[in-house]
Parts: sequence; C-alpha cells; structure tokens
Amino acid sequence: MQRALQIALTLSLIGVFSLALLAQFYEPKQIPIANLVNHKEDIVIIQGEVVKVTQKPTVNFFEIKDSTGTITVVTFDKMDKLDKRLLISVKGKVTTYKGKLELIADRMEII
Repeated sequence: MQRALQIALTLSLIGVFSLALLAQFYEPKQIPIANLVNHKEDIVIIQGEVVKVTQKPTVNFFEIKDSTGTITVVTFDKMDKLDKRLLISVKGKVTTYKGKLELIADRMEII
C-alpha cells in the first residue's frame, strides 16, 4: 500500500511539472476577428490594422480591423503612442462587455 502511494505521488508530480512546462510553450491559435464569437473566454491571437485609439490614464482602448471584421482591444498596461494604420498582433482573452465582443490584451507586438 505504501509503495503504491509513493508511485501515485511520483507520477502526479511528474504530470504537474510536465503540464507547467508545456504551458510555457503553448501558443494560442490565430483567429480571424469574425470567428471570435465562437471563442468567448478563450485566449487567442488576432492580427490586423489599428483603426482607432483611445488612451486614458488607467485603461487604453483601440480597434483592430482585419479582412473579416473589427474588434475593440482593451489594455491596462501603459502604452507608448499607438498610431493608426499600424499592423499589430495581439494575444488576449475574448470577453463580452455591454453585449459586444472585446479582447483583453495580454501581449501586443507590431508586425
């Protein structure tokens, strides 16, 4: 009984460490904006052109457009000036606010 418990504990620890290691290398799928409605609460990557920017002291909003649609991206990080017409890639969580889809950004980069 003691031996079986040790084996179970060892295998559990190996599994937990394996999952933690894999999570560091996991990259979500890039999704067209029009398909985000099927990915609520998922972490995704979108790419597109910045078409509108609203910067406030504690939160920033900008809209990204791709060939399939437009979405508002929200970030609470301090940003340098983000210009319209920039092509960017954004990783974040798809959420709904006041009945509209938006993306809460985790990571952004100019492409």
